[in-house]
Amino acid sequence: MSHTSSMEVSVQESDFEALEAACHDLGVEFVRGQTQFKQYYRKAHCDHAIRVPGNEQAFEIGLVKQDDGSYDLQSDYFGGSRGLEAKVGPEGQGLKQALARQKDIRYWQTRGFRVTQDQKTENGHIVLKLTR
Repeated sequence: MSHTSSMEVSVQESDFEALEAACHDLGVEFVRGQTQFKQYYRKAHCDHAIRVPGNEQAFEIGLVKQDDGSYDLQSDYFGGSRGLEAKVGPEGQGLKQALARQKDIRYWQTRGFRVTQDQKTENGHIVLKLTR
């Protein structure tokens, strides 16, 4: 059964640069100002969206602004979401990991570090090696 669910990740506007980079890493596109996102049987309201370029059938992820100013990422993963899930992982897990990676990189760069190694291990963990 199709339904929209939260990816259980909160994004602040200050995270948009990291989100945009994470989307690029996964081959999806962050579209600022898109006000509807595609689901199985309808479109839903959002403030920004993430889409699969070149796949007009793919469902989309909507960023929906919350009362506290953060954005909730919402999507419909019914039936593989017509290609979205292949890009962002089951229920967006790959996107959440890519976003965490980008936020970590930015955090350490602001403290004078640079990434010297960035790899994904066999078990799916991300390993960043940093130097100052």
